[in-house]
Amino acid sequence: MSKITEDLHAAVCQAVALLNIAPEVARCAEGRQARDILRQALATYADAYMDEPVTPEEFKAIARKHRRAAQAGIAAQAAKGKT
Repeated sequence: MSKITEDLHAAVCQAVALLNIAPEVARCAEGRQARDILRQALATYADAYMDEPVTPEEFKAIARKHRRAAQAGIAAQAAKGKT
């Protein structure tokens, strides 16, 4: 994800969070409309992001995570067997 995409994503998330906790804004039609627009933008972005192919870097990162989890599970089983 590029820096500008990350910044935009963070800004939209912060705006939605603010709209969700501001009761006076939530009561007016324009505030609800703004919240709905931002939430739809996040959903559209997330859907498009999930449709993108996995990059080699992402694939390697997930593989590392799975290896660590497997190693932790093996270590936990070994520790149970020693008690």
